[in-house]
Amino acid sequence: MFNQFLSKHGMVSIKIARMLIGMSIGDRIPPISDFAERFNTGRGTVQAALKNMEDQNAIKLESRGH
Repeated sequence: MFNQFLSKHGMVSIKIARMLIGMSIGDRIPPISDFAERFNTGRGTVQAALKNMEDQNAIKLESRGH
């Protein structure tokens, strides 16, 4: 019932947060495409979820290139 009120990127944010909670500072997160495949969603949704988490100061991302 509660999930129907969350946006798609909000639900993905929660799923990503659950995955990241066990990681240490400096660990590399999986590629966006891996998150998209795991959560059966688009890359844009994952990017919006990560941006939302970063805007809330829940995570800090640094681009490391390809």
